[in-house]
Amino acid sequence: MYDNCQKWIAAFPKFCNHKTTKDTAQMVCFKSCGKCAVSATCTDPNTSNVKRTSSSNKINPGEDMTFECSTGFYYVSGDKVRACSTTGNLLGSNLVCQASPSLPVDLNLNEVRKRVETLPSKVAYIMDIPEYRIPFNGKITKWYYY
Repeated sequence: MYDNCQKWIAAFPKFCNHKTTKDTAQMVCFKSCGKCAVSATCTDPNTSNVKRTSSSNKINPGEDMTFECSTGFYYVSGDKVRACSTTGNLLGSNLVCQASPSLPVDLNLNEVRKRVETLPSKVAYIMDIPEYRIPFNGKITKWYYY
């Protein structure tokens, strides 16, 4: 229905199935969310040093596939969550993981999202979860937030 559906899904791969966007997504992006008969499917790209964390190695348009770096490798770039397009290609880019990241490193660059507007200005929201921990030894030389 809308030309921007593939762009929305590329930016937010869980758009078609997330509890807060699912109803709207399937109403305005029914083809991109896999509600029309489309013969395309997407498969695991089998990228080196990367493991798929979602259960299936084959998904339909609008569904998403998740990835993480293999043990002993560190995130460098790419998308940890990718949705299947109507053309049978995964949206976004392959996850790139290296044994020793080249420095300096932007950690969790893909995890940065706009926060709710109810937060006061000049407030940082910091969480202690594994995805936000620095995974190797060194020192922080620059810190910023959006």
